[in-house]
Amino acid sequence: MVSGISFGGVGLYLVQPVESGTKVNVENRFLTVGGQFKTEAVRGTTIYSKYLRDIYLVGIEFDQELNPRDQPDIYSRIREVLKSF
Repeated sequence: MVSGISFGGVGLYLVQPVESGTKVNVENRFLTVGGQFKTEAVRGTTIYSKYLRDIYLVGIEFDQELNPRDQPDIYSRIREVLKSF
């Protein structure tokens, strides 16, 4: 489950820890405004893994910021969410 996402990284709730410095490929599946599910993958590095009760909060920094060329759908979705604030 996602705790938060930005153009530079994502926080995830996981049942197992991931060691800091681990290279990961995060597959993001999300609902678009039009009601379709889209999937885009982003590479990154784990920057922390903290135990919270029965779950781990894992922070991942993307190798490069999300951008409209490489991740058009998730980039647009995050922009739409940010505009609503």
